[in-house]
Amino acid sequence: SDYFELTGRPILLPEYAFYESHINTYNRDYWVEVPAETPGAVLLEDKKYYKKFKHDELAGREGVLESLNGKN
Repeated sequence: SDYFELTGRPILLPEYAFYESHINTYNRDYWVEVPAETPGAVLLEDKKYYKKFKHDELAGREGVLESLNGKN
């Protein structure tokens, strides 16, 4: 308890903070280019908006599979 008096109580990060370290993070979702007003759209470095879809949600859309190193 002396340690916590000095440093304070440890924090627990929110659940979304653990996504990046999930073992299956980079090989399950597809990113599809969408209009800017699409709910859930994310602006990426190429100045285009994308939304993440799981394989069974693609419904005929063409997307890019997530990859940790740029290779699928």
